[in-house]
Amino acid sequence: SSSSSSRWASTLVVSEPLVDGVTPPGTQATVTAATKLGQPVELLVVGGTAPCRIPTGVTKVYHVAIADKLAESVANAIQAAVKTSGETTVVMGTSSKFGSTVIPRAAALLNVSPITDILEIQDESEYRLYIVCLVADQKGSELLQEECFFF
Repeated sequence: SSSSSSRWASTLVVSEPLVDGVTPPGTQATVTAATKLGQPVELLVVGGTAPCRIPTGVTKVYHVAIADKLAESVANAIQAAVKTSGETTVVMGTSSKFGSTVIPRAAALLNVSPITDILEIQDESEYRLYIVCLVADQKGSELLQEECFFF
C-alpha cells in the first residue's frame, strides 16, 4: 500500500560476521524476511571481509572494514549507514547473540526503541510479533513508529 511504502523507504539488514566471505544462514533468513516488507533491502557487513556473494533480494551493500566487532563499533557503523542512506526506516538484525547486543545499542544511538522477537512477516502490512509473552496479529502499521527496529 502507498501508506506503508512512504513509511518504509528501505530496510537495512545487519549481517552477522562473515566466515571466509560467506554470508551466515541467520543473515540469509533475515534478508528473506526483510524482502517481505516490500521495500529495497540493504545489507551492512562489518569486518575485514566483504561478502563474496550478495544474498538474493539485497539492492545495496555497505561494507565497513572495522577491526573489531564490538557492539559499540557495530552500532556506530549502523548509525553511519542509516545516515548515509537517508532512506532507511527499518533496521533488522538476527536473533543471535551478535544481533541482541548490537541492535539495542544502535537503537539508542538513533533515538528509537527496538521491537524484538518477530515471529513472522507475511507482507508489508501483516506481521506477527512476540512482545512480553503476547502474540498479536497486526494489520497495517499502527503499532510502528516512523522509525523502528526489528531483530
